[in-house]
Amino acid sequence: MMRPVKMIGALLCVGALVSACADVPGEGGGAAGGKGVAIAQVVPTLGYVTLDTARAFNTFADEGIEAEHVQLSGGDPAALAALDSGDVDFAAVGSEAPLLALAEGGGDYQVVYSLMGQMSLDLVVSKAFMDKAGVSPTDPLEERLAALEGARFGVSALGGAQERTSKWLAQQGGLDPEEDIEVLNAGPPPALLAGMDNDRIDAFLLTAPNGAIAEKAGYGQVLVRLAAEIDELAGFDHLVLVTRKDFAAQEPEKVTKVVRALNSANEMILDQPGDVAAKLQSTAYEDVPTDIMTESVQGLAPGVQDKGAVTEEGMSHVIEFTAKTGEPTVRELEAASGEGDWWTNQFVQKAG
Repeated sequence: MMRPVKMIGALLCVGALVSACADVPGEGGGAAGGKGVAIAQVVPTLGYVTLDTARAFNTFADEGIEAEHVQLSGGDPAALAALDSGDVDFAAVGSEAPLLALAEGGGDYQVVYSLMGQMSLDLVVSKAFMDKAGVSPTDPLEERLAALEGARFGVSALGGAQERTSKWLAQQGGLDPEEDIEVLNAGPPPALLAGMDNDRIDAFLLTAPNGAIAEKAGYGQVLVRLAAEIDELAGFDHLVLVTRKDFAAQEPEKVTKVVRALNSANEMILDQPGDVAAKLQSTAYEDVPTDIMTESVQGLAPGVQDKGAVTEEGMSHVIEFTAKTGEPTVRELEAASGEGDWWTNQFVQKAG
């Protein structure tokens, strides 16, 4: 039977302490007035390369916006809770989170931007576990996934995208996700890396550069590159920017300016990946070697090439993926009829 879920680490900030975790003070701090906007995020990961770049180069200032970054713990639900309460104006979350909340009748959300238009997670497994399971990255995909039986998966927050994806991959390998793998709350990416290095977890799902870091250190190996190897995850609006419908209606110009600032960051990622990698390395990823940082930014670039446009196909993929990971109620949402309601491209179009 599946072993009990355990806490083996801590996240960066206490979710309730929103103001204490903000690292860039802004005018407005979650209120609709002034020039300020507050953007909540839970897991600090390069999957949010658009936000990282916009902050590093302060493209928000070019639009007359003062952006406050609010780092929370507690998984994507904590970011949505902060959005509900009005403590923040936007939440950068996994795309499944607002869909789950909407399907359950909670929140009045609107997805206004696709931050990552492909599944950005890689499956990284410890060398020790791979040796014990007798599996390698060159084996057929089905064999690699079946070999995950008994693996201890570390996640940054229980109930989030990492846990759902872990269970989905187990299903694809013919395993029972409730019985054949163990999910441990290990903390943010540095804690996941340390947990694998110290043999407290066998696997994790994170965006680059974490897999390359584990490989370079010699204790881990990227076993599956999800977007490259699994077709249905290639056109997948993985990470999104969400706001409240009332905020979008009351502050359309502010939303448009935020979108335009993010698009400016995306242009840098696509046109100057080396410069972006160097800037991010100097501001937030100091311990990542230059070559790994550059490769990571280049590898994520295809996910930001559509100027943040959300697609009906991408949302359909998210609905089906979320339903398969144990939340069938999301099938009540329809991507086609949801356009203009719980997701929209009106701000992307206005931003040009």
